[in-house]
Amino acid sequence: MRIVKDEAEVKVPATSANLGPGYDCMGLAVSLHDRVRFRATVGKTQVHVRGEGKDRLPEDEKHLVVRAIRLGLDAVGASQVGISLWQENQIPQSRGLGSSASAIVSGLAIVRAIISDPQALDNDTMLRIATYLEGHPDNLAPAIYGGITLAGIHGTSSEEAATTKELTSPFIEMGQEGEDDQEEETDQPVLNADFPQTWAVKIENQYDLYPTVFIPDFELDTSQARALLPEQVPHADAARNVANAALLVSALQDHPELLMAATTDYLHQNYRRAAMPASLDLMYWLRAQQLPAVISGAGPCVLALTNVGDQVKAQAEKVGWKVRTLELDTRGVREL
Repeated sequence: MRIVKDEAEVKVPATSANLGPGYDCMGLAVSLHDRVRFRATVGKTQVHVRGEGKDRLPEDEKHLVVRAIRLGLDAVGASQVGISLWQENQIPQSRGLGSSASAIVSGLAIVRAIISDPQALDNDTMLRIATYLEGHPDNLAPAIYGGITLAGIHGTSSEEAATTKELTSPFIEMGQEGEDDQEEETDQPVLNADFPQTWAVKIENQYDLYPTVFIPDFELDTSQARALLPEQVPHADAARNVANAALLVSALQDHPELLMAATTDYLHQNYRRAAMPASLDLMYWLRAQQLPAVISGAGPCVLALTNVGDQVKAQAEKVGWKVRTLELDTRGVREL
């Protein structure tokens, strides 16, 4: 794969994952963006950051956008280059609004913009590579595809895998003759087998949705929030969560009157209270007013799936929350 451009600029939206019961599989993109401008150089890597993360993010090869560019170039078989980056960030760091997902997606989008065959990094391929870096696709999918998404990783249950290993049958050998023919040659790169097999679909929202984000003045590392989750949950709680996640798909499509019930979570939010008690208190205060509020991602931001109104905003801002009513970003990552 050849590099045919030495400059590119991309824009990636912030995202909110989980949306209550959709743990690690549901997310949406909002109208808050990071912009990254890239230029290939012959010198050492340089990163210049403005806005969120300024003076805190790495300015060398450790920067997440740079790491994503390196991985993307390797994945498509392109040569490595020197990198200069200019990043203008609106997405708060370590707040549950997908800052790491946006960095990864922007790096891969830059690679797509500069190579000779952009289809080698189509959205589905980009999601696979990005999930390899991020570990889960819930924020990545809306950052790539835009709007509201469902996403996951293909796999088999332990029982299914065991059955597959044990099964023998005379029928297994049938129909395999002639399979040694040479495969058709292709210019498409062969992806690393370590990249997970991911899937993603968009939920088509049929009404105006104006998510409101409540941003605190403190941060929370995602790994710290995940460490609070138990290894097992009651079966009844898991069943309720599955039902609510299924209901949430319908609620987000064309039944906003179902959002309160559909955003009730039994799987992760309450277990994380010790790490962000103020966030849980705000979430339940909003829900007591019949506003469908959830923890955004791993927190500590709170997301309400509606415009909450000026009075609620004023009360939240009075006790230290920054409040922004946004729009859905239906486009996802794009080249500028």
